[in-house]
Amino acid sequence: FFGAAWLSLVSGAALTRYAQLVHLPPFGFGLLAALGFAAALAQVASSYFLERFGHHKTLFLVAGVTHRGMWIGIALVPWVFPQAWWWPGFLFLKFAIESINNLNGPVWYTWMADLVPRRIRGRFFSRRNQAGLVVQLTTTLLLGGVLDWAMVRGDTFLLKTISLVFTVAAICGMIDFLFFVKVPPPVA
Repeated sequence: FFGAAWLSLVSGAALTRYAQLVHLPPFGFGLLAALGFAAALAQVASSYFLERFGHHKTLFLVAGVTHRGMWIGIALVPWVFPQAWWWPGFLFLKFAIESINNLNGPVWYTWMADLVPRRIRGRFFSRRNQAGLVVQLTTTLLLGGVLDWAMVRGDTFLLKTISLVFTVAAICGMIDFLFFVKVPPPVA
């Protein structure tokens, strides 16, 4: 539930409007769209280090909490950096977040394959996705209302609102990963 809420709060309209508010130039939207694909190269490093050194659960938790927590950094960009550095700071942090996020891909799939028995795996992930979609739908509708409410109060108020949304999202995202602390580590 917390992960679905995180995803809904940091993507879509909030992310696009935030990019506009930090004065991302038109070519920057292309870069923003490409960041996730470029950052996928981190999966190669992740796979190598996991096979060589192990520490699956540690990498999963540290990378997960870090990448979700870094959304607080994105929320703080307009309040910490000079205005000329807003959009470069935003893109830099977004690329770092995407790179760290991609460290978790190989760990997640191998861990879940070991943890969820094959006979129920499809049903388990189907139910998990269904519950996540309900949370995402609810969160997206609520966020749309909040953004509409904030937009009529001006750009500065909207920027503060989205920064607060990203901070709440970061907290939800970190909670999502912290629920895995008690889950047994994957078989190495």
